[in-house]
Amino acid sequence: MKTYGLLVDCMLEECNWPITEMFSKGHQPETEFKNVCKEVYAEVCDDNGEEVPTDFSFIDESRLYLKWGKTVGLFEDGKRVGWTLSESKEYKKGYYPLTKINI
Repeated sequence: MKTYGLLVDCMLEECNWPITEMFSKGHQPETEFKNVCKEVYAEVCDDNGEEVPTDFSFIDESRLYLKWGKTVGLFEDGKRVGWTLSESKEYKKGYYPLTKINI
């Protein structure tokens, strides 16, 4: 089985703000995954000119999901490239292991 590094990405509402989901390819350990989520969340806030939270309890309290996913619906909107994520509770051809939280 292929292994994936812990690289967290996020889904943004309407390609800009706020962050609604954070995920990584691979089934990741919960504590490590959520720690990287906090770092990524702070970077996205800073890049969008938003205030960086001092308390990340909303990430700590988020339920962790281990699923299978596939990037679908790639589209270009002006200068941004967007896509969505198809998810499954079970493996399907073309899907990769996925760790995610909803925030």
